Amino acid sequence: MSNAGPSRQVRVLVVTNVGPTIIRAYLGPLASLPEVEEVVVVRDQANVPPLRKIRLVTPPAWWPRGTVSKLPARGWLLRGEASNCPPDVVMTVHWFPDGPGAVRLAQRLGVPFIGNIVGSRAELICGGRRVALSALPSWVKSLAEEYQRAYLNQASALTFTGGATRAWFQAAEVRRPHLSVLHAAMASDRLRPGGGPRTLDIAFIGRLDPDKRIDRLLRVLAAIGRRRGGTAVALIGVSEDRVARLPEYAAARSALGEGLRLLEWVSDVGEVLRSAKLLLVTSDTEGRTLSVLEAMLCGTVPVVTDVGDLREALADGEAGILVPVKGGENTLVGCMADAACALLDEEPRRASLALRAEAHARREHDPRRTAEEWRSVLNAVGL
Repeated sequence: MSNAGPSRQVRVLVVTNVGPTIIRAYLGPLASLPEVEEVVVVRDQANVPPLRKIRLVTPPAWWPRGTVSKLPARGWLLRGEASNCPPDVVMTVHWFPDGPGAVRLAQRLGVPFIGNIVGSRAELICGGRRVALSALPSWVKSLAEEYQRAYLNQASALTFTGGATRAWFQAAEVRRPHLSVLHAAMASDRLRPGGGPRTLDIAFIGRLDPDKRIDRLLRVLAAIGRRRGGTAVALIGVSEDRVARLPEYAAARSALGEGLRLLEWVSDVGEVLRSAKLLLVTSDTEGRTLSVLEAMLCGTVPVVTDVGDLREALADGEAGILVPVKGGENTLVGCMADAACALLDEEPRRASLALRAEAHARREHDPRRTAEEWRSVLNAVGL
């Protein structure tokens, strides 16, 4: 496929449950290709800002919004859209839970299927995150994982956020599709360092999913608070009523006092990051998570567990701090607290690292690079 004069226009049909930021970062560059006529996105809500050549298809206003009703709604809308205007390719962004149904639809239509794995290993382990976190017996989770693996191997192509995740899926016997790395496009005027003082020491952006290890985060924050009086911390995406149930919360609150703020929702995460010095990520599994890339673009230095694709995101530690996950939980918590305190107490080093992080993120996640990666994926499946 060449840049000039595409011989045919490609219509893309996507089903996904991801948020607007991920849609913009991954599907925006796809839609920018001249050979792509339209990207139709089936999702639960229409809360995505207008994007050129991207059309949203969502359930009617009267449709129930509960978790149980969302998956059948997406399936119904996906089949209806495919019937009204057959696509040239079917996709998912985030494999679980829509992947198998989308593969079957692509097979019935006789078109390629492309799955974009943005949730790292959690999209396969024990059948997918929701299954893995359920109370189902282990043998059911094992069968669910085999079910997901079988459908992943029926895809025409799969993309991953980094080479580490791609290698992990290959080792987990997902080998038949074309496998490649797709970088999120992160160009945005709102993601730039601010000119004012950084009044927030530490930010966290995430969810209460067990693999995000909020328990570990709270232990790290307690250790920091005991060593640095007056440390200011903001946890974004986390409600206090739910975190307060965790036994580690009391220690973190005692050590940080009013310096610990929990904000379940913010209108602009960039505004928070422009005021923050560090971003903490304490997960057991991660892809090249957008929160880390957003932090880097805003001049906030990531201090992260060395898991998944985070090593690639931080240029092997040249654009942030990687903390090895080894030596037991107490050792890991101590090492993360040490790394965070050292940067907070040495602003010239932190500022220098922030500059390298921003430059690396802008270079690696240029939308033009993502568009060319998409072109290679489309070529690989014969489009």
